[in-house]
Amino acid sequence: MEIGARVRWTSQSQASSKTKEGIIAEVIPAGVRPSPSKWPSLYTGAGPGSARNHESYIVRVGSKVYWPRVSKLVLIDTPVVGQSKPTWVPPTDLDPECLDLCVAMNKLPGVRTTESCCGHADDLSRPYSGPYMIFFMVDSLEALPPLLYYTDACHSGCVGWRVIVYTDCSMAPARFMLEGPKGKQAYQDSKEIAKCIEGYVTNGC
Repeated sequence: MEIGARVRWTSQSQASSKTKEGIIAEVIPAGVRPSPSKWPSLYTGAGPGSARNHESYIVRVGSKVYWPRVSKLVLIDTPVVGQSKPTWVPPTDLDPECLDLCVAMNKLPGVRTTESCCGHADDLSRPYSGPYMIFFMVDSLEALPPLLYYTDACHSGCVGWRVIVYTDCSMAPARFMLEGPKGKQAYQDSKEIAKCIEGYVTNGC
């Protein structure tokens, strides 16, 4: 596998499992540990563990980085110049409220979602709720205008949506997050924005 490839894996923690999907950010040679200066977040707590006797990969998921076991990784797609974009396959633990918009965003040329959360503002059993968020990467800034256009209230009728650019403590390459409001309004808006994007992808307008 190579830098830029998209992978997915499932990790187990106590009695629960979580599926993550991200982009390979670095290839680690056999017998080498990740650089603590480049990937300091891996060295918090218990740290990343010993060097592995095989090639491994640093995977970026939204604003976080991981060093997953290679045996757990599933290759989803490898970008190839001139090749049509593969059909995006939703992870099994994707919030249903994020499905339509994630599917639509992944149909935009040069856009790849990496992580999402509906905010769970209507779930009173959760101690915390937040805004609707979809983290994504772009191949170039030229991929952004259609998404920016249809998340603008002037073109979708949906208010309170914005695209945020950010980095992390390792000064990693810029990443993006689409943020919406909290609760049911965001869920309704996401479907409307998804319809607009689907129409653009299909008809060019």
